[in-house]
Amino acid sequence: PAPEGAPAPAMPDYPDPTPQLDALSAQLQTMGGTVEKISGELREIHKLYHNGYSGRLTVMQAELDRYHEVEKGRAMDGILTEIAKLYCDYEGVVEQAEDPKLKKQLRYLFLDLVQLLEGHGVTMQRSEVGAKRSPRFCQVIERIPTADPALHDTVARSRVTGFSIDNRPLVKEMVDVYLLSKDAVPAPAPAAAEPAPAAAEPAPAESESV
Repeated sequence: PAPEGAPAPAMPDYPDPTPQLDALSAQLQTMGGTVEKISGELREIHKLYHNGYSGRLTVMQAELDRYHEVEKGRAMDGILTEIAKLYCDYEGVVEQAEDPKLKKQLRYLFLDLVQLLEGHGVTMQRSEVGAKRSPRFCQVIERIPTADPALHDTVARSRVTGFSIDNRPLVKEMVDVYLLSKDAVPAPAPAAAEPAPAAAEPAPAESESV
């Protein structure tokens, strides 16, 4: 503290800050305008992307998908599926034909269809009765109750032929399957065969009179 009666120290002579504040305010206004301009340009770029580049990218992605299908051998799947469906829809016509000549021609036609499909790597599927059902390649039409656990989910009947290629189905085989059910009546055991009757002994021949 200053001794009593001593004059107060003089205040330092600070420069007037008004010009600096004005300059700072002008800079902030300039930066605000720049930010607004950049935001507008970004909005225009966003619109341009969605209106133009997004559509182009969609087309490019579609072309890339088609290329992958060709690379994986799936380019012919649509045509092969239609041929397989044609076979499946009309395979029963062969047995319904009454004219022997027509039946023979139809059999050759369906044989040609099978050879055409097999030439492109397609496999025909026709399950044997009692075979285990393949959910990937089979479509269940009817479920037949059974009391035998060994028959559960096995094929009872193959209705329509199936076709597949490279472990993927083109047309699923339509089958009936056995379904284990406690209400099913067990199949009767086969009756024992009756013993065959003994053959009758031949009668002695009569002696001829001399």
